[in-house]
Amino acid sequence: MKIMKVFLSLFFLFLSSNLFSAEGDSYACIIKNINKNTPSGISDTGIEINTLFELDWKKDTIVIDSVSIYEILAKRDENVFATQDLEIDFKPYAIPYSTLYLVDGHLSLSLHSPDENHFTLSVFADCNVN
Repeated sequence: MKIMKVFLSLFFLFLSSNLFSAEGDSYACIIKNINKNTPSGISDTGIEINTLFELDWKKDTIVIDSVSIYEILAKRDENVFATQDLEIDFKPYAIPYSTLYLVDGHLSLSLHSPDENHFTLSVFADCNVN
């Protein structure tokens, strides 16, 4: 009986570590939906559905494919909100370029173009802890 309790405790411990993800975790994400909106309508993004990418949750940042770095603004449990700002001198304002939400393994990413080629790119992905 005691062995069964230990086994159940270990099983729950390993199971819960995958269910409750947070800072320090790495994720494998797969794009489920993506679209690019322009003033003239929806455009092709050149990115395909089911494309895989990696996401790392660091202490103060979220890093996508070891390239794009997002500053974490708020986090609670396994949920995070982060932004990436443009390097444009537009004092006293910071211009948000991209926002990222990771909630319960579901990612929402929105990018905005500030130049004359206005567009908004929306990406939705499912992410699992590695």
